[in-house]
Amino acid sequence: MDTVLIGGTVVEKVGRQYFNTSYVFDRGEEAARYSKVHLFRGEIRSGLTPGREFKAFDVRGVRVGLLICADVLYPDSFLAMKGFGCDIVFVPTTSPFKEETVETKYGRDQEIFVQGARTAGAYVAKCCAVGTIFGSHLQGRSLVASPSGIVRRVQPDEESATMILHQDLLLDDLQTVRRP
Repeated sequence: MDTVLIGGTVVEKVGRQYFNTSYVFDRGEEAARYSKVHLFRGEIRSGLTPGREFKAFDVRGVRVGLLICADVLYPDSFLAMKGFGCDIVFVPTTSPFKEETVETKYGRDQEIFVQGARTAGAYVAKCCAVGTIFGSHLQGRSLVASPSGIVRRVQPDEESATMILHQDLLLDDLQTVRRP
C-alpha cells in the first residue's frame, strides 16, 4: 500500500525492559519507532521503563514528531518537537472517560494541544482509542490542533463511536508562526 501508518502503542520488550512504543510504517516497512518518555505512575509500577529520547523523522518530505499520551503534559516534549522542526506531531493516546462539561474538555484541549502546537510551531494530531481498557471506558477525543486553534475534533456526542477523523493540512501556513 502506498501509505504511511502511525500506529497506536504496544508494550515492547527490549532485553529485560518493557517500553510503551509506537511504530511508523511507510509502504509496509518500519520507518521509525518511539518509546514514551513520560510515563504515568501506574506504568512505572507495572514495570515499564521510560524511553530515553524524543524522536522525529522525515516521511516523504514532511517532518513528523511522535509523542505518546502523557508526554503532552510536559512542556519539554513540545520544545523537543520545535527543536526537531516538526511539521506535525502525532499523539496516540487513551483518554479515560470522565464526567465533565464540554467546556472543561475544550479548555483542556486549548491548554494542552493548542498550546503544544504553538510551542512546537506544528500541527498536533491527538489520535484516541475508543472502547474499554482494563475494564474502564475510554472517550475517543481525537483532534487536530494548529498554533492558532483547534482545526477539527470529534464532537462530544461521538466520543464513543469508531471513526476516522481526517483533515487536509496546509504546511505552508506554519511558516508564519515559525518566523523569529
